[in-house]
Amino acid sequence: MTTLRSEHFIYLLSSLMVTTLVACNESGQVRYSPDFENRMKLQEKNVCSSYPIGFSRIPSAATEALQTPLERRTTVFLRQFVTDRGLVRYSALTSSSDDLQELADLVKGFSSQLSPSVPFESQQKAIWINLYNLATLQLITSNYSRLLGDESSRFPEIKSIQNIQGLGSDIWNVKDIATSRGNLSLNEIEAEIRKAKDPRFHFAINCASLGCPPLLDTAYVGLALDSQLNERTCAYVNSGEFSIFDDLDPDAPVVFTSQIFKWYESDFGNLFDFLNEYLSDRTRLVAGHLNLKRSDGENVWAFEFEDYSWELNEEFTQ
Repeated sequence: MTTLRSEHFIYLLSSLMVTTLVACNESGQVRYSPDFENRMKLQEKNVCSSYPIGFSRIPSAATEALQTPLERRTTVFLRQFVTDRGLVRYSALTSSSDDLQELADLVKGFSSQLSPSVPFESQQKAIWINLYNLATLQLITSNYSRLLGDESSRFPEIKSIQNIQGLGSDIWNVKDIATSRGNLSLNEIEAEIRKAKDPRFHFAINCASLGCPPLLDTAYVGLALDSQLNERTCAYVNSGEFSIFDDLDPDAPVVFTSQIFKWYESDFGNLFDFLNEYLSDRTRLVAGHLNLKRSDGENVWAFEFEDYSWELNEEFTQ
């Protein structure tokens, strides 16, 4: 079984090869040999087998060695304001005009690098994902003092992105993100990412709410994207917080999981197969009494989708 330590070693070896496989063009965007991404994917097969329940970063030293300058700046920024649990220190961020300007510059940097084509290629997918997350942070910080609802708000008792301007879920349709492809909304950015037909991205983008997959405190990196998406998917499926496999009735197992799988059902295909693909060995032991393989196409699991928390993903400090 591959261990986290050996995975780290593999990534460090990969990073030493970057000088011969990777170069940057004049705009700072990465170009690399055609087979490099395939090599990265091959070493990530069965990646969830060694991941424990809970969230953890992939080896950061190797990932950072593959970052573009813009991705590196983003990592420095995120690690200043995002905790290892994916919560955000919004109060600290909004109190610094320099940091708010840096956030604006990062959004502008990624928005200027969007390709006019569908983002199938890893570097473009990473750009779109980083843009979504940073633009969401910018939306929250621009409206931070008005996030707590009132009588007319959808969530009057909590801070929520859906309390902004009284728009509720329409906040994701506001076209105020200036890009090389014109002004876009968060929903439009998400729609572009979905065209890549990779459902793992749902665990990489963050909607500034506790119900969302936790925000990674590192930029998404084109040359390590497949590994990062695998890690976030493994972490989410096996967290015990968003998908619950233990203490289930073996005769009629009901898996409690996120509304994400219901809202985006078409992206995941057969949910039984998707979840089964990303179960870690540890989760398989916890859920060992469940039938993890279907026979004759019969789905032996039932799913119950839990209520989604739209409360702001904020880290409160004393």
